[in-house]
Amino acid sequence: MSPTHSSVFERKEILQAVIIAESFDNQFDPVTREIPKVLLPLVNTPLLCYNLVWLHRCGIEDVVIYCRATPHSALIKKHVSLLLERRQWSSMTVRVFATDDIRSTGDALRDLYAKRIIVNDFILMRGDTIGNLDLERMLAIHKSNKQHDPKVALTCLFMPVELSNEDDVQLPQASQNSKDSKQNYSSLRVSTITDMRGKILTYERHRRGSDLMFPTYLAYSHPKLVITAQMPDPSISICGCDLPGLFADSFDCNSLHSMIRSLIQPDDLNECSVYQYVVRHGYATTVATWRDYERVSMGIIQRKWYPLVPEVSMTTGRHRYLHDSFVNHYFTASSNVGYPTIQDRTMMRLQQFRIGVKVVCGEAMQVSTNCRLRSCCFGNHCTVEDNAQLDTVFVGDNCTIKSGCELRHCYLGNNVTLLPNTIIEPGCVVASGVTLGPDQTIKRATLLATKQIWQKLDEVEKPEKPVSVSANAVLFPRDSQEAEEGFTTNEDGQTLPIWGIKEDDFIFVPEEDDSNSSSSGGAEDGGADVIDAAGQQNEMDEDERIELQFKHEVMESLVLSIKDTTNASNVAIEINASRYAYNIKLEHMQLIVLKGVLLCYEEAKTGEEYTESSEWPAWPTLKQGIHRYKDVLQKYLKTNVDFLNTFERMASEDERVLATATKVLYELNQELELLDDGFLLHWFRQGGASKDTDNPSFVKLKQTVSEFLTWLENAEEESSEEDEDED
Repeated sequence: MSPTHSSVFERKEILQAVIIAESFDNQFDPVTREIPKVLLPLVNTPLLCYNLVWLHRCGIEDVVIYCRATPHSALIKKHVSLLLERRQWSSMTVRVFATDDIRSTGDALRDLYAKRIIVNDFILMRGDTIGNLDLERMLAIHKSNKQHDPKVALTCLFMPVELSNEDDVQLPQASQNSKDSKQNYSSLRVSTITDMRGKILTYERHRRGSDLMFPTYLAYSHPKLVITAQMPDPSISICGCDLPGLFADSFDCNSLHSMIRSLIQPDDLNECSVYQYVVRHGYATTVATWRDYERVSMGIIQRKWYPLVPEVSMTTGRHRYLHDSFVNHYFTASSNVGYPTIQDRTMMRLQQFRIGVKVVCGEAMQVSTNCRLRSCCFGNHCTVEDNAQLDTVFVGDNCTIKSGCELRHCYLGNNVTLLPNTIIEPGCVVASGVTLGPDQTIKRATLLATKQIWQKLDEVEKPEKPVSVSANAVLFPRDSQEAEEGFTTNEDGQTLPIWGIKEDDFIFVPEEDDSNSSSSGGAEDGGADVIDAAGQQNEMDEDERIELQFKHEVMESLVLSIKDTTNASNVAIEINASRYAYNIKLEHMQLIVLKGVLLCYEEAKTGEEYTESSEWPAWPTLKQGIHRYKDVLQKYLKTNVDFLNTFERMASEDERVLATATKVLYELNQELELLDDGFLLHWFRQGGASKDTDNPSFVKLKQTVSEFLTWLENAEEESSEEDEDED
């Protein structure tokens, strides 16, 4: 067949997008016990509508929505059907898949792979992500990355670090002119190290009290690096069609975060790469917390997300509100909010009502005189009576707020009634159907729900008896430790603020530094806690528990291979599996593997685990481990820098290593030839890993092996003299 005819049958590339309509956390309880999060009203429009309108404007042709098969999935399907009926989009199809087995993003993508739905590159986003980015341009950037590097699995989109805004609600800025910039827009944060083309080499999610780890091998292998700290993460990625297959092969990867961590690990078995692109034009964010909900709502009211503006209904595409641009008021003809005739636009001004700026009033809203409203959004058929004061409050449909009520930074669901003189402090969330008051004060960050919602909770989630607050309202359970600290965590373990308690959600909060604490006493014993010098018990954090479990599995693999006399190279496969399962950082893994190789023969012989009270093994058993697992060492410690930096860290953490340090270095250098003479001397002259010749741990190591270094220097000099004589 001629080329002309064959071109007719070429497959057209379809622009696809996948929306994960499950959040897999409880950040928006108790509201999300009634409705799915993607249908949560944001300025009186469900979150999902913003997504679909945005995708349609970007020319996306096929949208796949994934959710869990629950009663909520029926609500999502009904809403999507209604939206498509009203908008009459002929250029975009929307399909909703509800599956029982979806418990994570990884499960959704594995199911996507099984159904063979993805045919080319696609956009992956969360259901609570909104924005106005040019997604077609983002797809073109991903294709450009693929032309340069065919192994690209996905391109992550991040927003630039924002600047502070003088307004009361901070909004992202594309420029960066101020040195004293303040990050205050999105709760989801990412820090990365990339090469000059944007290939991600190190990727860290924001965790409380954590730092960005910088693997030292990167400084030697890349002449230039780009370090970007705490970029807002809108949870949008441009993915290759192979990504669902990667999730299918990695059954233990349950989030995109864990998949990225595994893909960027330098490994012979890993042939994929991940790139990033920092967006310079447009906005995008994820409504991950109630604090994000407040910020994004105010941004929409201030028209920062144009063309996503409040007066245009995302469901029908028609104008629903009139807009007073002077004070950013949005209202309907049926609302009694102080405007005279709608036709007389020159008379559009507030009369005797004390309504402030940035207020959205739904249909048939009634506002009495002498009330004060500021930065609020009201649903339809709401009533606010005399002397009520509301500041940054989000109110659902059919709500009544009686006289004398005071509300600040809170959320009210549908059909909520506040009787006279009810005070609600910041951070409170009141579910639908609740009645409060009169003369009642709700403390900050309180979650309230009806007894019907409380009864539907699992037995594990709810206490034995409900705590009644009013005739039909009870306290919704919240972890006491989280409420005290003001932070909670999402599915990736990322630290998120609790609305009304913590405002500086982007700042790393350092943990208390106890100089008397022992960092390894309990960990080496395999326990779950650490005992300090005062005899007090300190719980391990999740990262420490994971690393301890990984350490046990590595040692178990090394010891069993010795006992079963199996091929030593097979151990690397087991270590890789554990490493990907636990997402262990490269430098931590190198340290664990090197120490495990040195200690494995001693543990195989004695059957006892090495602890802080154990004696350092004799040299013959150490030598056996080094020779047996030479290939394993070479796999994970690929360069001279890796060997020496890891050995220095091991000696600084456990000084008993110094007893055989000279023999270990001699064996690696002279017998196995894994260390180069010249580089070894150069490394010690420059001050080791930190390049600080006064570093106490480095000084001890150098003094211990000084005779070996002197011998090497003399041998080098003799060798150079012999070469000169031959010349």
